[in-house]
Amino acid sequence: MTRHLWVDEGVSVSKRAQAYLQDQFDPLAITKIAVIRHAALGDMIAARPFFVEARKFFPNAKITLCLDAKSKLGAPLDLVDEVFYIYGEQGTKKVSERFNNLRSLPEQDVLFDLAATNRSHLLSIFAKAKLKLAFPRRDITRPVYDICLKRSVYKYETETLLDLLVTLGHFPPHRLDFALPEYQGNTNTIAFFTGASTPSKCYPLEQYKQVIGELAERYPSLNFVLLEGMNPEEKRTGWEALLERENVSAQETMSIDALTEFMANKCDLLICNDTGVRNIALATHTPTLGLFYSTLPQRYWPKYEPHFVAYSPDRSVPSVESVVREATKAIESLIDS
Repeated sequence: MTRHLWVDEGVSVSKRAQAYLQDQFDPLAITKIAVIRHAALGDMIAARPFFVEARKFFPNAKITLCLDAKSKLGAPLDLVDEVFYIYGEQGTKKVSERFNNLRSLPEQDVLFDLAATNRSHLLSIFAKAKLKLAFPRRDITRPVYDICLKRSVYKYETETLLDLLVTLGHFPPHRLDFALPEYQGNTNTIAFFTGASTPSKCYPLEQYKQVIGELAERYPSLNFVLLEGMNPEEKRTGWEALLERENVSAQETMSIDALTEFMANKCDLLICNDTGVRNIALATHTPTLGLFYSTLPQRYWPKYEPHFVAYSPDRSVPSVESVVREATKAIESLIDS
């Protein structure tokens, strides 16, 4: 059996990879690895445990993050040694400059493509590495990589990314380490955020107000805090009537670092759409109630600690009653109210 290769059905392994893993591969001897990841805030946060575990598995390696300059928000710069910036969208650079950029990544021992985009495929084609691993979305791109895994959409995204390390023999802990401040609890504070990356992910605002109004009345000893965002629809405008209640307030927009500290130290439960703010809560192990109807809840639902989800099996918008019911279940199980 090939050393350092834990695979089953559905995993494609090239003959080159089999030979390398059998005769040469040693995690302690790996000195250079590159990880391609360019995505939105939530996706960047979700990738943090991959870098934590890669550092454990390759303790002597310099880790390079290959990043689109437009995807810096939430990028795990604190967990890597170097950043390689991939030139942006077509038209921002001359064709020759863009291809020279793709060729300029130094040779690596192992390359992980966590992005599966056109740019990440191009970089993977031009990059020199002894081993290339990915979750290719299309069959036409599979020959670019030495090890190809199918990407599960019914498992927490962060755990899925770690499968690329698992296939080489690394076994991450059950409770994932995001290398961020962790939930302390006992604040009697319920935070909620109304925004998301697209309107299709946003729970209807009027229904959201009904949910918070019912919860604030049911639990007068708890504090309900509206987290303001950057966009106009994420501000306190329209919430004036609820903000008149003694136990409902608004928190002005915070930086990513400040929001992370808030989640860890000043929040017992976050009620939120599928968005980057919820991913920050997940990364600090702060309990959440996710509101889903346009994206798969299973993909953003860790099962190793208490998290709750409101969704309808037919993908319709969850009713106010169902959201209040799930919120009540969460509050009663988490908070001494």
